[in-house]
Amino acid sequence: MDKQTKTSLPWLIVGGLLIIFTGLIIMFASQEGTTNITDSSAIRANDQVKGNLAAENILIEYSDFQCPACATYQAMIKKFAEEFSDQVKIVYRHFPLESIHPHARFAAQVAEAAAMQNKFWEMHDKLFENQAAWSTMENPQEKFEQYAGELNLDIEKFKNDLNSTETKNKINEDLLLAETLKLNSTPTFFLNGKQIKFNSYNQLRNALNPNQN
Repeated sequence: MDKQTKTSLPWLIVGGLLIIFTGLIIMFASQEGTTNITDSSAIRANDQVKGNLAAENILIEYSDFQCPACATYQAMIKKFAEEFSDQVKIVYRHFPLESIHPHARFAAQVAEAAAMQNKFWEMHDKLFENQAAWSTMENPQEKFEQYAGELNLDIEKFKNDLNSTETKNKINEDLLLAETLKLNSTPTFFLNGKQIKFNSYNQLRNALNPNQN
């Protein structure tokens, strides 16, 4: 080995180590970003979920029961849940925009109170289907109790659960997640951790199976 080679060898080693070290930093930084996104949209023990619980695909909706746009999207979500019932689990999270929808949080409490009697999705459907009826009322509680009766809920338990700490905490947890994701509108959807936007059923379908027509 000549003198010039001996002199340059340490620098080559140092340069190689720097390249490896830089690559590791980039790799870990990328992994950290992915983990944060996944954590923000991962299913929690108290999430409201329907579909195949073993499915790998997860559609998460941040929604507001008093939001007209959210009500409009429900037909697409219902069709999607039926067509891909074995491939997808669907999660509903509360994001009541109280500044423009004054009954939104109360409606979310109604849904969670129904969930205490295993009727979340049934109440979910009633609230959206009858949105025009209750959303313009000064106080829709009587109407909400009517829905609870139609679902054969224990009315006294339902009334107690409406304002329970557990019910309010669940909604606050959903709101905190929405704030973490910097959401500002409803409905907002995430499919497998990635935010998606769609205006038609085919667009939603293609988001799950992009290679199908």
